[in-house]
Amino acid sequence: MSVVLRIALLIAAIFSVGWITYRIRKSKVRLEDTLFWIVTGVILGVLGLFPSISFWMSSLFGFQSPSNFIFLIMICLLFEKVLTISILHSQTEDKYVILVAEMALRCTDLEKQIKELEKKIEDLEKVNTLAKQVHEMHVAWRPDLYLRVEEVIQKEYFESLIENEEIFVAKLENEIVGYVTISMQEKNHHGLKFRKYLKIDAICVDEKWREKGIGNALLNFAKDFGK
Repeated sequence: MSVVLRIALLIAAIFSVGWITYRIRKSKVRLEDTLFWIVTGVILGVLGLFPSISFWMSSLFGFQSPSNFIFLIMICLLFEKVLTISILHSQTEDKYVILVAEMALRCTDLEKQIKELEKKIEDLEKVNTLAKQVHEMHVAWRPDLYLRVEEVIQKEYFESLIENEEIFVAKLENEIVGYVTISMQEKNHHGLKFRKYLKIDAICVDEKWREKGIGNALLNFAKDFGK
């Protein structure tokens, strides 16, 4: 085995172990991948440090040179990795299809549960909790414009939204998980045709229920309401 090949094996071994150690610290690698790269690094390191092993195994399996034997090992390792990735990809596709179907059903059920609020103090408190989540984001982004307040939506304004049918909530498991406030506007400007349009004043989803299609369901509801 040439010195160049031995150095290349050692460099590959060090890189594999170093890379997987870095990924483990970042908690961005699965256990199966960790074992694969550690084993790969160990094999390459052993072959680089002890070339007599590759000579012995080459003669044992009938290879003309240790280099061919090492290349076969690397090809086998890479083939195993590609096969594993292919299997995981197929499983992920199946899970994705199931997840999309579940989300579609959940959004359909959710749109049926979007309804007007009643004048309940507990509803005001829950809506205010959601509104405060959004308001805190505004405060963080533009502290020069927004102030921290305990009650984002005041009772009088809340009641006016209900009376004018301008606030609707999404409920899951009998819990308010989001809301949308809307208002009908009129455009009667000189030089333009008179028209009415729907304005979405606010839309909010509880941070615990985000990325589950609730925001889309509220948006679709508002679009249908304005037709």
